Amino acid sequence: MSSKPTKKKHEDQRAILREFTRRFGDVSDLGGPEQTPDRTFRFREDLFPQQIAFLDDESKLKLACCSRRAGKSTAAAMYLIEQCLRHPESLCVYLATSRMAAKRILWLLLKQLSRKYDLKLRFQNTDLICHFNNGSRIELHGCSDAGDLDRLRGNKFRLVIVDEAGHFTSILDELVQETIAPGCIDLDGTICLIGTPSPRSSGLFYDAYHNETLGYKRFHWTLHDNPYLNKVPGATKKWLEDRMLQTGMTESSAIYQREWCGRFVQSDDSLVYKYTKQNFYEQLDQDFDWNYVCGVDLGFHDKTAYSIIGYSLEQPAVYLVDCWAQAKLLPSQVAEILDKLNAEYKFTSIQVDTAGMGKAIAEEMRARFALPINAAKKTEKFAAIELLNSDLACGNFYIQEDSPIIEEWNHLVYSKDFKKEAPNCDNHISDATLYAFREARHYAWRARPNIPAKGTPERIEYDLDQYWAKKSDSISSKDGKGWWEDQWNFQ
Repeated sequence: MSSKPTKKKHEDQRAILREFTRRFGDVSDLGGPEQTPDRTFRFREDLFPQQIAFLDDESKLKLACCSRRAGKSTAAAMYLIEQCLRHPESLCVYLATSRMAAKRILWLLLKQLSRKYDLKLRFQNTDLICHFNNGSRIELHGCSDAGDLDRLRGNKFRLVIVDEAGHFTSILDELVQETIAPGCIDLDGTICLIGTPSPRSSGLFYDAYHNETLGYKRFHWTLHDNPYLNKVPGATKKWLEDRMLQTGMTESSAIYQREWCGRFVQSDDSLVYKYTKQNFYEQLDQDFDWNYVCGVDLGFHDKTAYSIIGYSLEQPAVYLVDCWAQAKLLPSQVAEILDKLNAEYKFTSIQVDTAGMGKAIAEEMRARFALPINAAKKTEKFAAIELLNSDLACGNFYIQEDSPIIEEWNHLVYSKDFKKEAPNCDNHISDATLYAFREARHYAWRARPNIPAKGTPERIEYDLDQYWAKKSDSISSKDGKGWWEDQWNFQ
């Protein structure tokens, strides 16, 4: 029995072509057979001119200094997608100050773009990796310490975008020069620094914008250039005017110029801690008797920070003697470090952050090592910050010029509502220092008499006089009278 020939299913080639054009653009825009088709055509139509200029520029070092709500994150996401589609088997990386910040800023945006333009991207949520069908991938990373740098070494980068580059610590220099730049050699990759200006006039982002010899092509646009915020004429301007009324900002305010105009204006108005060169010192005066307090901010993925301050009841100032932070320390390692420090400094108190599991860790350290550990005071934090800033302003809080806390203070700013510290800023050493500072008793100092220098004959005579003065005060008869008040009977 012969089978009937199957009727070929009719295919509407025009419908297929229309669908292809809807998804990927006009077929006339496709390259030759040796090239990967340009499938980025559709979402490029949604970019405005400033974003397109940033993406299309052929410079290998780019810097975009923008205001808030200018659309820089959207431009970054589309740039990453474009490079992955154009170049199969490519690695493109997005970096933020922390992994949480990278996820919050870009991860959801990538998923939205994939759905909107039917890109069929695959998302590995645990590792924050976005996979393309041509073998390319976008990776999201946080970068705040040496461990994060090591995880990026050995890769070949097609494109690396560093977001909020102005709010990175000094690690940004090492990140770009020693990790990213060597990884861009093989594929002639591109490095982009984007973000809003920071309050301090320092760091790679600031230097790259102002120093042409560093080789960065500079771009600048603001929320006023973003057509998606200006669908209703004057709406953005009115929103800003209302915001200025609510916060007391003016157009000349430094924070307004930085946040909404994207201009570098140095000021301390949004910095949490405000120091000047008058707060620097070289070494402690050993003529004083010093008391030492240690503050500890516990962490694991976040760094564990140590801060040691010294004060004397013979003078009114507090000195930050030493401070540092290290990630991924086990509780036993934290305790061993504290034990060694206590042997050296003989702390009057060790103030430990006991939030979460910190209380159990502190109790264990107190029991095993007999350390003078106390729960750090965490209430009324901003009142304590104001006290510390007051001592900084009055010249009663001193730090060393090369102290690690300076790098943290240079970038630690308040959030937009000035009610808390910005979540993308490191504050571990600052918190540890604040814990120790709140336990210092420098405010109880009393002016001492003119005491001769140690080792001199005058000092020896002075110390003997003080000794016998104390002894004479302590000698008394049984009825509480001094020995000179008793009646002596030699019979």
